[in-house]
Amino acid sequence: MPDSKSNIKLNNSGIFFLIKFIWKIIRPKLKLQLLVLILLMLLSGISEAITIGSVIPFISIIINPDNLWNIDLIQKISKIFSINSPDELIVPVTILFLSTIIFAAIIRLLNLWLGYKYSANLGTEICFEAYKRSLGRSYITHITTNSSDIISNISVEMNLLIALISKILLLISSTIQASFIIITLIIIDYKLIILLSTVFLISYKIIGMISGNRLKRLSKVISKRFAIQIKLLQESLGGIRYIIMNRIQPYYLNSFIINESELRNSKAKSSFLQTFSNLAIDPIYIISFIFYSLFILKSEKADPTSLIQSLGSLTLGTQRLLPSMKQIYTAWAKLKAATASTNKIVELLTEPEKNIDINVNDEDNVNTINFIKSIEISNLNYRYPSSSRKVLNNINISIKKGDRIGIIGKTGSGKSTLIDLIMGLIKPSSGEILIDNINLYNNSKFLNGWRYSISHIPQEIFLIDSTIEENIALGVEKDFINYKKLRKASHLAKIDTFIEKLPKKFKTTVGERGINFSGGQKQRIGIARAMYKESKIIILDEATSSLDSSTEKQIIDSINKLDPEITMIMISHRLSTLKKCNKIYKLDNGELIGRYSVDEIKNLS
Repeated sequence: MPDSKSNIKLNNSGIFFLIKFIWKIIRPKLKLQLLVLILLMLLSGISEAITIGSVIPFISIIINPDNLWNIDLIQKISKIFSINSPDELIVPVTILFLSTIIFAAIIRLLNLWLGYKYSANLGTEICFEAYKRSLGRSYITHITTNSSDIISNISVEMNLLIALISKILLLISSTIQASFIIITLIIIDYKLIILLSTVFLISYKIIGMISGNRLKRLSKVISKRFAIQIKLLQESLGGIRYIIMNRIQPYYLNSFIINESELRNSKAKSSFLQTFSNLAIDPIYIISFIFYSLFILKSEKADPTSLIQSLGSLTLGTQRLLPSMKQIYTAWAKLKAATASTNKIVELLTEPEKNIDINVNDEDNVNTINFIKSIEISNLNYRYPSSSRKVLNNINISIKKGDRIGIIGKTGSGKSTLIDLIMGLIKPSSGEILIDNINLYNNSKFLNGWRYSISHIPQEIFLIDSTIEENIALGVEKDFINYKKLRKASHLAKIDTFIEKLPKKFKTTVGERGINFSGGQKQRIGIARAMYKESKIIILDEATSSLDSSTEKQIIDSINKLDPEITMIMISHRLSTLKKCNKIYKLDNGELIGRYSVDEIKNLS
């Protein structure tokens, strides 16, 4: 797949650009399959030419078998098959003619099936890469990007792109077939082909001028409206409690119907512009063909037999040519209609390096870091990319292995940002974080290992719509869950008693975003998840805020009784949570204003 240094121009949305882009990103196996598919397209084009070319001898033998019989080669071949008169040629020639038609049809069907199959395989690969890159984006990129845009890219825009790829393959196939048909028809009657080609080109040029820019504008509207649709669904379903309590359903319904109306009308206009040419071209083609036929019939030099042969071949040839020309236009129109979607996916697949997490292409297995000595934070400063204000200013902290560290401060003082920096999710604007004297950001493998070594328990617990056991052992395949560790983790989180009382116990489904459980129960599942991982570094960010004092005390006591070499960092507004901490740091407006003991903090309070 392409790297972020790709030289592809994103403002180029032509067919050749997209073909070049697809060729660049696909694996060698898919490239080979594409070449085989193109060879099959060539075979299909040749079979079409043979079918059209065979019309003349077929009509000739039907009208006058003697014309074919008088050819010496035909007589020699006829004797081999015991054919002794001109009339006996009619049946074998008819069978041969029908065989060419059937063969051409089989090749066309095979070509069509393999084309769709290839589109599906290619679409799977591109979609997987887009999803991989979305997950591989840096944390700072994720928190500054609307999730509805990402969902729209992976689902709606990607589906449009894959449909477009099918059309482009059909375009290549149709162009090859049209080329062979045109060559064959030129041999039969070049005047008619010049006439029809001129009519087609002028007609499609006019249609393209009328519809091209409109299709591009509509594609941007459709792409935007799909993203708004997903955003409205996420907001309304995610905040359903507030919506019901405050009866603001009409607000969302009104927003939805306005957006939906614009979306569906834009799609209707786009669909019409993509298909109306096919209806417009048919009468133009028929009129042109009729006028040319009348012109030939009125010609004094016209030979009735040769005229019938020519018109038969030309009728079949142009009948084959017309669908190919329509498919070429349809593919072009689809590309114009999917311009916005194409550009969004291309931008995602050629994302700048700064937006991609450094482990996105790291294929090595990630192992935990053997934390031995200390975490040294020196002269640390951080500001968000879109802001000039420092969130953290000149922070210096030393954390030894086995320390119990507390971090306190008012909301907005920079506590969570400091945790994100320690975990390696975001990179300091200046200063450094040393893990056992190794700079956290100098080595991607080390950074990945450091992240993997940490168990982080946030205030808002992320739960998947699955069972309790799969939530606690998140990321572990169901068949590989260690139930001994699972029960131990649940006991440490003081949720084992609750789970054992459930009818399905660990097999109980938590529901979407844990809707079936209370806030405290969700937090304890999150704590159990951290305990299951058995990390040597545990970070709790207001992890017990939804628990009652008694349950919180039991959990904190359980955690503190763990291996004394486990290093813990805790953010909390409750001093009871921090009572076992040997160091407590206080932040205010992004600055470290002091280091205290538990007793000193109590006196300050």
